[in-house]
This record gives sequence, C-alpha cells and structure tokens, in this order.
Amino acid sequence: MTTENQTKLFHDSLKRCQDTPLFFEKFYARFLSQSVEIQRKFEGVDMARQIRMLKASLNMVMLASQPGIDPEFYLGSVAKRHSSGDLDIAPPLYDLWLNALMQTVEEMDPKFSKEVHQAWLGIMSTGIQYMRCCY
Repeated sequence: MTTENQTKLFHDSLKRCQDTPLFFEKFYARFLSQSVEIQRKFEGVDMARQIRMLKASLNMVMLASQPGIDPEFYLGSVAKRHSSGDLDIAPPLYDLWLNALMQTVEEMDPKFSKEVHQAWLGIMSTGIQYMRCCY
C-alpha cells in the first residue's frame, strides 16, 4: 500500500521520465542486455507497440497500488497474459525487469532522489507481487 506522497513522487517522476527522449528505449536496451532468455522473449515483438503498452502498464500499476484497490481490477488481464499459460514470464524475470527500470529512472529523471527511488519501489512492488502470484 502506498501513500499519497509516494504516489505523487512516482507520478511526477514518471512524467519527467516519459518527457525525456529515449527513456523507454534505454530501459528496453538495458533490460534485454541482462539475459538471453529475456532477448528470446522479445524476438519478433513490435517494440513501438511494446513501449505503448509499458506506458499504460506503469500507470495501471500506480492505480493498483492505491489503498483499498484490488490489484486484479487494473492488472488482472496483464497478469494473465504474462502467466505460465501464455507468455510464461517466470517470477525471477521481474527482478531483472525492476532492476533495469530503476537504473533507467535513476539515469533519466533529473530530479531523482532517495525519496523518488522509494516511491518507485513502493508502487512497483505492488504490481510485481501481484504478477508473481498469478504466474
């Protein structure tokens, strides 16, 4: 569960990152470089479409992390798509995903701070925990 302040810090940082040229491209370059398994998962993927989906997903995770919200409302279909029965995104890959994301945020957000870092971790942990549970 996140606080209003964490949500604001996350939202503001996300906006700064999205306004920074090549944020998502840098994230995916970093993420894909982490393992051959990840590279295989993205073979033939339309990366422009993937970036659009990631933008939407980050906002859905933010909404799903709010007090009193069932993450399934925002993340149910995403979790199902990433589960063992479909794309088969194994739980350990989420650690690599989060690591690449956090490194990219730190690099690209001009106002990155310890508080911004904690806000991102707080918001993302809700989504990642839910995705792992639905695997």
